[in-house]
Amino acid sequence: MVNGIVKELIDFLNKDEIRNDIKEIIRPLLELIILELYPYIYYFVLILIFHISLTLYIVYIFSKKIEN
Repeated sequence: MVNGIVKELIDFLNKDEIRNDIKEIIRPLLELIILELYPYIYYFVLILIFHISLTLYIVYIFSKKIEN
């Protein structure tokens, strides 16, 4: 019985009209989430760039010490 219900639900959700309706409902929610996350994404990218540059600087300093 459960398998029949699951199969019917999957068949129902595979219809193009239903998929488009679900996309239309979810799209504004996703846009809102993305807008709220933009400052955090910028902050993360800034920290990542800082981390990479600092790591490169440390590697450069160690390579200079090894040469001496």
